[in-house]
Amino acid sequence: MCARPAHAQAQHAEAEAEADAEQLYTDPFAQQRKQLGARVVRHLAGIEPCPDLQDGVRLLPVHVEAPAAWHDLAAGVAAHGASALHAALAPRRLRVPSFGTLAHCGCHLTSTTVARRFRSRQLNACLALLFEQAPAAAALAGLPPIELSRWDLHHGHLFYERGSAQLGLLLHAREYPAATADFDVCLGNCQAGGAPPYEQRAQQLRNLLWLGGRLACLDLAAPALHPLLMPGLEAACTVLESDLGLPLGCDVNYFCEVVGRKSAERRRRLLLAAGVLAVLLLWPWLSLLTSAAYCYTWWALAPEIHWAPTPGEPAAAVDGDAAAGGGGGGGGVPKVIHQTWKDADIPQKWQKARQSCIDLHPDYEYKLWTDADGLQFITEHYPWFLPTYLSYPYAIQRVDVVRYFILHHHGGVYLDLDVGCLKRLDFMLHANFTAPNTNPVGISNDIMAAAPGAPYLGYALQRLRHWNRWMGIKYIQVMFSTGPMFLTVQYSMFPRRSGVAVVSRPVYGKYEQGPQAAFYHLHGSSWHANDAQFIFWMNRHKLTLAVLGVLAAAALAGTAVLRFTRQAARARALKLEE
Repeated sequence: MCARPAHAQAQHAEAEAEADAEQLYTDPFAQQRKQLGARVVRHLAGIEPCPDLQDGVRLLPVHVEAPAAWHDLAAGVAAHGASALHAALAPRRLRVPSFGTLAHCGCHLTSTTVARRFRSRQLNACLALLFEQAPAAAALAGLPPIELSRWDLHHGHLFYERGSAQLGLLLHAREYPAATADFDVCLGNCQAGGAPPYEQRAQQLRNLLWLGGRLACLDLAAPALHPLLMPGLEAACTVLESDLGLPLGCDVNYFCEVVGRKSAERRRRLLLAAGVLAVLLLWPWLSLLTSAAYCYTWWALAPEIHWAPTPGEPAAAVDGDAAAGGGGGGGGVPKVIHQTWKDADIPQKWQKARQSCIDLHPDYEYKLWTDADGLQFITEHYPWFLPTYLSYPYAIQRVDVVRYFILHHHGGVYLDLDVGCLKRLDFMLHANFTAPNTNPVGISNDIMAAAPGAPYLGYALQRLRHWNRWMGIKYIQVMFSTGPMFLTVQYSMFPRRSGVAVVSRPVYGKYEQGPQAAFYHLHGSSWHANDAQFIFWMNRHKLTLAVLGVLAAAALAGTAVLRFTRQAARARALKLEE
């Protein structure tokens, strides 16, 4: 619902007054119409009931009570004239809809292309309710059907009657019909196109008057109201607001439904397209969140975790076929240490950690794999995976997966270059696959041991292609597509976990350095970027963020409840009284 802008309203009102004065000389019936119009207003307001107007002023069974803002506007108009509208209108200008069917004649719903709402939401709601209830009230009164549409009810005209101090709204239902033999009147461009056919009785009942909460239909077929018709325009059956009082130069339009079904259909299609797009964009995140929730739940319940023996503990401590080293994976873990780097030139900062593992294991074979070696290895032994391997957007993803394939093919122990050895690795040689328990849940991939053809690794390798998807954030994409969270998800879903051993955190030594620690960590994390640091920051402050999230949710819920309560209160205040 919009009102026409009120710029230079005072000047506009003065021009109207001058035009009225001039009309008295050119139209001998103008004064008669004004006198009758004033009587109609006073009769409807209950100030001066006129029995002779009973048949012409038909009260409709609806009562839309005017809010306080309406009475304030009336007082402002009484004191300052039409210029009071300027203060009552919101500053934001809204575009007035136009219609494609009338594009050839440039027809708009108003004489301007922009409009404004009233500042008072209560007043806007009241006027919108008035438009929306008018068709039902007309039907109850037995009037011809009225619809909220471009060619029926959608606009009204404000006026002020000085004698009764009443601010009123004259609504015009039923737009001008197309020019025909029965309606031989030319009323401008807006009569072109889809104008409705001429129906005399519907035309006579097109003028609705809202005053003091009462809505009435002016039946121009009643003899008492005949003088309201302008000579020469009797067929149009239009009552002018200037004949009811001082015209304020402001049209009140209802645009919620007037744009027609096409706009509503367009909105539905846009919402549907937005929903489909949102699902497509969020689908990787939905599966990711589902997997993450499953893993957290599984590790929280911890139904079966086979812990690797601590250094020096007998291998018999490992359950089931893991202690046998076979479990379908071959003849145990070979004594080979695998490490990877982009080339043969290992940075000096990691030389000491690397050498500590070599010195503690003189009976182990040592193999350094470069990026070129990894590509050649995948090409020769796992050609089915080569397209996926080359499609990874981040180098760290290729570094992650190549270690899995190396262990699956050759077996042995894999160590990141930033991991140093404090004790021998023999305790990791007794299960098909061994990896350390990481924080907050799951297993890590910086230290691993596997027998050639380990069933768990074969299970995980077959699922790498499925998890090669875009997830928006580098850290999350790496962790879930090839990193520790990928291993954790596959481990929690792997049906034969008895062949997988998990190194406890005290032995892992990453989070605490105690007497059981078999490793020390330099915390290289060379691939981490700002997104990883942000996620780590969130993890450190998760309690604070959770509290803030609860408070924000409570604030939003409170705002929604308050808004709903206010709307319900307004609806009760404007409830119809039949």
